[in-house]
Amino acid sequence: METKIEKEIEFGEMFGEYILSPPDVDMKEHWDVAIGWRRFIRSVTSMAGERVGVLGNEVGPIGTDLTVQDEAAYRVDVKAQPLGKQSHSYRWVELQNVRGDKGWVYGEADFIAFEYDRYWILVPRRRLTKLIEERLDNSRLEGRDWVNNPQPFKIHTREGRNDRVMMVPVVDLCWIGTIIEKPKPKKNG
Repeated sequence: METKIEKEIEFGEMFGEYILSPPDVDMKEHWDVAIGWRRFIRSVTSMAGERVGVLGNEVGPIGTDLTVQDEAAYRVDVKAQPLGKQSHSYRWVELQNVRGDKGWVYGEADFIAFEYDRYWILVPRRRLTKLIEERLDNSRLEGRDWVNNPQPFKIHTREGRNDRVMMVPVVDLCWIGTIIEKPKPKKNG
């Protein structure tokens, strides 16, 4: 199984030049990879083809002094593909972490990249927070109720923890995001 950092590097290498966030920045600001915004848009357009329309309103990072190769950078929070039978139907979104601090959906990333076997779903973070705010069901599911009865957009908590998470259907992520194919592995020889 690949590590978190290996997934971040794999994602960053699709764009050529990138920087990784230091661990303390990742914990506080919730982003993993930074990519110059013009390179990012060119690459996503190339990888997504006609499906790139949802990036049309994103015209550059807002309020950041982060640069890659002297260019303002988009910050991306990389979410590796989880194990389990429900990972292709739903993805967990963290509203509040186990320490009681803001979850990654309220972090400083411009985009969230959700991994799947052959592609990534690239979602503008602000669109994801808007979707959650529009569809949020404030009733809580305690413990492991979600195992046999998954309910999207309801707040889940784990016993003895301060976290608040919810399941978001993958179809909704596709609707507000852009699917980009992973590069095919290079053949040796």
